[in-house]
Amino acid sequence: MRRFVCATSERRDGPMGAADGPVPNSVMRNRTGFLRRLGIPHARLVRVRQVHGNSIFAVGKKISKRIPKADGMITHASNAFLGILTADCVPIFFWDRDYSVVGIAHAGWRGVVKGIATKMVLQFRSSGISPRSLRVVIGPAIQKCHFEIWPDTRHKGLRPFIRSHRSLLKKKKLLIEKNGRIFLDLPGVLYEELIRAGIPGSHIRSTGECTFHLSRHFFSYRRKTLGGRDQFGNMLSVIGIRN
Repeated sequence: MRRFVCATSERRDGPMGAADGPVPNSVMRNRTGFLRRLGIPHARLVRVRQVHGNSIFAVGKKISKRIPKADGMITHASNAFLGILTADCVPIFFWDRDYSVVGIAHAGWRGVVKGIATKMVLQFRSSGISPRSLRVVIGPAIQKCHFEIWPDTRHKGLRPFIRSHRSLLKKKKLLIEKNGRIFLDLPGVLYEELIRAGIPGSHIRSTGECTFHLSRHFFSYRRKTLGGRDQFGNMLSVIGIRN
């Protein structure tokens, strides 16, 4: 019997490690335990080396030990479970209405600027899947209430994107200005991008969960780097079809 699996780990599942480098035993135990609760053998987990880009990796039936640089994955294979790590960036889950193909993307602000969501939809198109048949969930991520982009100098790369999309961002209330501070609704931007790529709005759902605000449930890179005593960690998001 085929079973669709789509989930994001929480703080109670423990830190899921970094997106690159060796995996400590404690992290391996956390990953294995989380996957076991989903009925997934760890050996069937497929990961990529996330680089905040827009490359998509097509996963076949045979799982390779090679870990390519990419920020999205797509597969038609059963029992291949695609996993990405996030800690404020946005996990985006994709599947078609017949559950014949699934995909996942890691979208930070750099990936949004580079059009990672649109690239995912184009990858599905090239596999013969119409955007209208796709279903999408935008998972837990930092929300507009806490994603401040100005005067923070770390987001200089966003400025050309903001300038070229300013009218849309203002119209959809995705850019919020408060007392000289500017906040961006990153999941909202992705929602609009997915619609422009051809996916019906009724097929897109956002969990609306803020990784920064919900400190009891999620790790947050920004919450940690703002000087808090919070433990740093990543969540693991996974999607696949189990036979």
